[in-house]
Amino acid sequence: VCTNHFQGKSMVNSAQNIEQLRESASAYRYQRLEQLLGRNGPNTVQKTVNILRDQKGLNDADIGMGNEKALNQLIAHHSIVFEPDKLLVWVSTAPWQLGEYVAYDLKKVFGLRGMKTNQEVAETNLNIAADSFLLTPKFRQFEAFRVFKQRIADGGDVNTDSLLATNPQFYNSYILAGDYQYKKGRWSKAAGIYQLGLTKEIATLKEKAHIQERIRLCNKKQSTQ
Repeated sequence: VCTNHFQGKSMVNSAQNIEQLRESASAYRYQRLEQLLGRNGPNTVQKTVNILRDQKGLNDADIGMGNEKALNQLIAHHSIVFEPDKLLVWVSTAPWQLGEYVAYDLKKVFGLRGMKTNQEVAETNLNIAADSFLLTPKFRQFEAFRVFKQRIADGGDVNTDSLLATNPQFYNSYILAGDYQYKKGRWSKAAGIYQLGLTKEIATLKEKAHIQERIRLCNKKQSTQ
């Protein structure tokens, strides 16, 4: 069981690892992973897939779509699940581990001794269905959120209220909207958005510090107007 920090004796107490545990989302994700494994009983391929798709925070909290503290941050290219005793493997398809997991029997694959002809080698009867989340309004909201995020990155204009409505529990929505208003010189509007962002589950200390510093600067600029 691991996320993104060292656990072995040789590196667990290194300064870099201690900093990673303190400032990043890794320790939080580790706790969530242990929580899911502990509640589900003996692990199976399907349970592993469910865990890899999990977007919730500790105790099933809604921490927004795309939060770095979630096991599925809606950014991963793919994931792979192995069942070693049976030499079976499942590879996820787009998007972000939510698509169908395609099964392969490695005994058959290796038995080919190289592909002589173009042929399907998947065990389609063992495929795992796509996540039903893809069919929900929330998924469409996340797609809209990504459009807003890209528009801001490209220097375009956005309605920050509409942006926040697409992903209201995600702290990064408030950073994006707050930074947008800050750059426009709308200090009061930006400060209010940042304050709301502080009430959400923030992934890293660096991002929290950014919000707090921007609130300080907004208040300072308002006082000198």
